[in-house]
Amino acid sequence: MIVTLDGFTTRSLEGTALLKSIGDAIRDSSTEIIIGGIGVGLHDYYVRTMALPARRILNGALGLLCHQVANFRALLHAPTDPVLLSRADVAYRHVHKSSFLLDDRFPEAAQRFAAIYNASEVSSCQIMKRQEFAMMTLFMFPILAASELLKWPHAKDLGNNKELWALTILSVQEIQGFEEHGAAGTAARAATTGDGLLEMWTSLEQAAFPLDFAGFNKFHHGGKVRAQDIELLKDCVKVGEREGQPMSALKELLDRVQTQYLRGIVGDLRRIFQSHYPYSRNTGRCKTSVFELRAHCTRPSSNKLAF
Repeated sequence: MIVTLDGFTTRSLEGTALLKSIGDAIRDSSTEIIIGGIGVGLHDYYVRTMALPARRILNGALGLLCHQVANFRALLHAPTDPVLLSRADVAYRHVHKSSFLLDDRFPEAAQRFAAIYNASEVSSCQIMKRQEFAMMTLFMFPILAASELLKWPHAKDLGNNKELWALTILSVQEIQGFEEHGAAGTAARAATTGDGLLEMWTSLEQAAFPLDFAGFNKFHHGGKVRAQDIELLKDCVKVGEREGQPMSALKELLDRVQTQYLRGIVGDLRRIFQSHYPYSRNTGRCKTSVFELRAHCTRPSSNKLAF
């Protein structure tokens, strides 16, 4: 059974209740669980919440790009057929030969699932070393944070802000250096360069085509799973600090992302407010008094915005 809750939803009240109910339902069976979300410490959380043996829970990750068609807004590139696409509920794009990933913590269970998945002959399931899997599922999130700050550019423009890109590289290296990532993380940290990360991002963008990679990331990571991404970065800071790393680069990057996001919310609220309560161009002040506004906001029959 693959549980596809994102990392943030997993720890919500609803997500936790769902995991408990699944654990209760399958406890006396041989059913194994694959974690389909991304986050720090998810395996331990699943084991505790579902009350199942650790060997019955596997770390997994989807290796293809998949999105709901409804409400998806991105550039459409040929040969995509917009009419055909509009008839679909879900659209996806393979970017690698392997479209599903597992770690090798429990190799026999992983091999059983891989055999089932590979029988499709459409794509394959890759079983990765535990350290490599842990690092691979975390290190790209600072790049996504930088993309959000830059309003989701294409790969060719990702490194244009030299100061931000340098901060992003350092953030990636801080995550790569986690103790859990072992020798693989140490080697990756030493080998990581700005040019190398840009080449990787460009390669992903090209592999995703005709799906617009920047548009997909804006929709998915800038909206649908943004809460997961932010919590993941916060958790990465905690992990690094526990291991004695200052995590100064990632903390700065995270602070910038959250500040920009809050400024956007304030701007949206200001525009909504001004559309309901016009202000005087002469004085620059709202024509509605504080007392009128307070009365309006507490008026039960009001169908306008309440603050």
